[in-house]
Order: sequence, then structure tokens, then C-alpha cells
Amino acid sequence: MVTDCKEYAEEVAELFSECPAFLPLWDSPVKINLIDYYLTKYARKWLSQGLPLFYVGFKKHKIVEIPEWVYKFYPLAKFLKEEILPENILEVNEKVDFFELAKKLPRGIVWKREKEVIKLLDIYYKEDRILIDTLIVKGVFKQRFFVTVKPCNIKKKKIIIAIHDSDKPYLTEEVHKAIIVITLEIQKILKDSRLVKSTCKRKFLNFYNVNSCINLK
Repeated sequence: MVTDCKEYAEEVAELFSECPAFLPLWDSPVKINLIDYYLTKYARKWLSQGLPLFYVGFKKHKIVEIPEWVYKFYPLAKFLKEEILPENILEVNEKVDFFELAKKLPRGIVWKREKEVIKLLDIYYKEDRILIDTLIVKGVFKQRFFVTVKPCNIKKKKIIIAIHDSDKPYLTEEVHKAIIVITLEIQKILKDSRLVKSTCKRKFLNFYNVNSCINLK
């Protein structure tokens, strides 16, 4: 971490020093003018005035048990990177025309209940796939990510609806719901399509009444 505020740097260094999971990168946890560190335009301007930058560096060297009180203030700590990404696979009778599918899919809010919203901001398409700019909201927490829709086999008789490889959202319940809602919107257009595989949570698949499901998690 780098900052132009000495007091802030010292406070961050003190907090990390108190945590047994982290060790400082250097003899001193706070350094000034770190050699070979990339400088932004604003950092170069700051340094040109003869003012210092303060660098704080720590590395994680062991795992510590997270106290229960942390989850009350930061519920996202419960989500693990190892959790399976939600995705659905639809079997179709013929090759999908992604241009037509993109034109027919709705834009805007596709699901709303109390403080929960799923919104399709925009849809981008190519000959062989669709990219859906997706926003999910629950209370004050928002996540924005892309959902991709593309063939998942050579014969193109199956399409997959999944989070794009470039995005890594926290796998909240709303992310699972977004994949299911988008799948349902696609099934309204591809009326003969059938859901043959899903890694979405079973309780949401049952809730949204998606049929013909196998391999549920």
C-alpha cells in the first residue's frame, strides 16, 4: 500500500503488525521512496514537489481462525474462493441465432422483491455468443459482472449460461438467482430448450420453478 499520509501509513502498519497472519516485507513496515515501485502520474507530480510517499508492505504467512464477530460486520468473509461458480446448461434443438436472442432478451430490471433487484444493463453479442452486463442489488450491497451465453460443445446443441471468466463476484445468493433469472428469460425465447445441468443452489432452482434439472448442487 502507498499513501501520502504518514499517520495513515503508520496506523495501517500497526493494525497489520497486530495480526499474527501477516509479516512485514521489510525491516521496517513503513518505507519512504521505495525503489523500482511503479509511479502513477499523480505520484510523480507529488514527488516532484519534494514531498514523500509512504509504503506499507506485509505478506500473509499463515491462516488464522476468523472470530465470529467479524462475520457480523463483514458477512462476505463467509464466501470461499473454492465455492463452485453457478452456471446452467440448456439443451437446444437447433443452432442458436445469438443475434436474434440478444435482440429479444429484456433490458432493465428483470427481478425485484423488497430490497433485492436484478437488472440487465446492456447486452453485447457476436455470432457465437452473448455478453450480458448484469447488476445485482440487495440492500446497500451491489455487484456488477458479465454473464456469458455461448455454445458448450462442438455440435452446438447445448449452451451455457455462466459468469464471464474475467469477473470474480462474491458468490452471494443473488448471483445464483441472476444466473437462474437469465436462464428463464432465455427459455422464454428458446421455448424448446431444456435445462440439463446446473451448479446453482437447489433451493433457488426450486424457488424459480426451473424444470428438468439434473446434477444439482
